[in-house]
Amino acid sequence: ASQIAKVDEKIQIFVANFKGLKGNEVATQLPEKNVTISFPTTQGAKIFILPFLGEEQEISGEWRDGRLTIHIPEILKGMVVWCE
Repeated sequence: ASQIAKVDEKIQIFVANFKGLKGNEVATQLPEKNVTISFPTTQGAKIFILPFLGEEQEISGEWRDGRLTIHIPEILKGMVVWCE
């Protein structure tokens, strides 16, 4: 599940992973793999991710036609993704 919001005039995406969860049976999510996100932005913008209980990281992407596209290999529990 994801929610897109503007925080301090920056587009941010809040991602929650519920894959594989079952009430009273399975309490650990299965990783969500190969997620692609595209931001409308200017060339030179940077993308950052913040995994659930993790450290902020800058990740590289591909800029083309006014959009910066990134590939996230794996999301465990959740993540915030934003463009600056």
